[in-house]
Amino acid sequence: MLSRARILAALPAALLLAACGPSPRPPGAPALEHAAYVWAPKWGPETSLAVAADRLPEEVRRLRVYAGSTHQAEGHRAFPVDWPARVRSGRHLSLVVAVGPASANFRDEPDLGPAGALLAEAVAAARAAEAPVVRVQLEVDCPPGKLAGYASALAAFRRRFPGIELAVSVLPAWLERPDVTLVVAQADRFTLHLSPGYALGGGHGRPDFRSAERWVADAARLGRPFRVGIPITSHFLCCDANGGLLASVPVGRSAPTGTAR
Repeated sequence: MLSRARILAALPAALLLAACGPSPRPPGAPALEHAAYVWAPKWGPETSLAVAADRLPEEVRRLRVYAGSTHQAEGHRAFPVDWPARVRSGRHLSLVVAVGPASANFRDEPDLGPAGALLAEAVAAARAAEAPVVRVQLEVDCPPGKLAGYASALAAFRRRFPGIELAVSVLPAWLERPDVTLVVAQADRFTLHLSPGYALGGGHGRPDFRSAERWVADAARLGRPFRVGIPITSHFLCCDANGGLLASVPVGRSAPTGTAR
């Protein structure tokens, strides 16, 4: 079976950045920029094919590349990326590092040093391949009550990447805390993640778009540029030994009999 990471990359709409709500855009409103989050800790030929210029929808103008993770159970990890494939995609690149839950036990400020090192390494590799990087982004598992410390750490972190935009991920639970303004003030923009368990509901639960609209409105009142991250459910494409497609199975379900990969 394909790994979850590879199938998300093969279907490069893992995160489409879009507006939330049923109302149409007013006449003359600027077009929304869409992006695809390529979540591929194990890069393979399917991933490189999926991000080819002729495979991506025209509306997808940016690729957000998962470059590594820190403070996870498995430690700090940098993920290999096919940079030439990124160049051939013709899309601008954002590099993302996720800072895991082990970083949440800080007293004053979280340790963003490992994340900065991973991003600096990825930026250097991208530049060597002439793949333009316009933005770096942090996804930090920060407890809502410790946002002031996170904001303080971000002030020093952004100085490591002169000339490159800094973005951060914001969770709906943070919007209830006044210190969220300190966090977004340190970044050029942020992404409001409507992840499972928040606005779109957990598991196979009923989507809660009313809450999503409220959180988007709350985020807008922060007065900083932001996008909305909308996840989609990932599936395994189950193939037989001859490469024939047997089924598309949601992650967590058993593969059908005869599945070879």
